[in-house]
Amino acid sequence: MSEAAEDGRAPTGRAALSAVGRNPVAACGVVVLAVYLFAAVFAGQLAPRDPQKTSRDSLRPPSAEHIFGTDDLGRDVFSGVVHGARVSLTMGVAVAVLSVLAGVLVGSAAGYAGGVVDDLLMRLTEVFIVPPRFFLALVVAALFGSNYFNLGLVLVVTYWPSTARLVRAEVLSLKERDYVEASRALGASRARILFREILPNASPVIVTNFVLMVGMVILVEAGLSFVGLGDSSRMSWGYMLHNGEQFMRDAWWTMLFPALAITFLVLALNAVGDALNRALDPKSRFTHLDKPA
Repeated sequence: MSEAAEDGRAPTGRAALSAVGRNPVAACGVVVLAVYLFAAVFAGQLAPRDPQKTSRDSLRPPSAEHIFGTDDLGRDVFSGVVHGARVSLTMGVAVAVLSVLAGVLVGSAAGYAGGVVDDLLMRLTEVFIVPPRFFLALVVAALFGSNYFNLGLVLVVTYWPSTARLVRAEVLSLKERDYVEASRALGASRARILFREILPNASPVIVTNFVLMVGMVILVEAGLSFVGLGDSSRMSWGYMLHNGEQFMRDAWWTMLFPALAITFLVLALNAVGDALNRALDPKSRFTHLDKPA
């Protein structure tokens, strides 16, 4: 175990990346993520066809002209899968960033302040963690319309409490460490101790939580889109599954390829997240996003 681990501090980023690189499963996950990111950035070049453009070639099986086949409206499935990577990754990363920022803010304040502030903020998280995501998304879609802004808002509202509880538990543990006591004895301010000593050493949990949350958001978004709560104006994997479900027996390709795209991306994110957890957190304190503190 490194010196950083022995005194309770988080390992350096370089050491963590080296450990991830030595893990073959995580290395494969990084390669898969790189492929997805490349596809999302260069979707227009990789799939020049408009994923929403219809044609007379409806429900054509995979061929040289349409390698993933076409759907019921003659739209190219390969173009839909490639452009769907951009939509799904954008949604996953945006929701995860906002959720983690809100969760870190609330969780660190609750854990470090303690007392009444801790009680009030934890009661606040319970208010937001109780409503089921699918039910809340259904209500929001019925009242304000089904689009990605509303769907993303629902996911942020329901995901930040789990991060807040996780960060609070980490801060409660870290603020009693020797190096924090030493900073306090030297006269460091509360803000300096929190932002220079505690939060940097809570980064293993925060980073791992973020990576895993991206995959969870992508799964939830696909599920909501599959049941008709997504944005039909954008070609996402969930929308493709929703549209192809009725043709599953006769045109299997309309569902198979978007389903595989979701599966491989989520597996890659989980592999990288697990490797980061093991590399960054020597005691492997992190277990699950929704585990109570």
